[in-house]
Amino acid sequence: MTGVTFAQVEAQLPFFSELQLRSIESTVKQLLSRPSASQAPFNQDPFYSKSNMMAIDKSLKELEEGKVIVKTMEQLEAMANG
Repeated sequence: MTGVTFAQVEAQLPFFSELQLRSIESTVKQLLSRPSASQAPFNQDPFYSKSNMMAIDKSLKELEEGKVIVKTMEQLEAMANG
């Protein structure tokens, strides 16, 4: 609706009450003030970088293929203590 004011739209909707029109106006303003998908926080978080997402996908694939190593806490402590 580039170049169209709310007053112009309002003039075309005489069957709405004043309260309904204000509600529509408020909703439209809220929608227009939302960040776009490219501005969403998850796109700015380095965790969601392409390289991290590729590493996560690789890890999930290895997990699905059974390429995992399972160790108990005792085994890990023994390895750490040498």
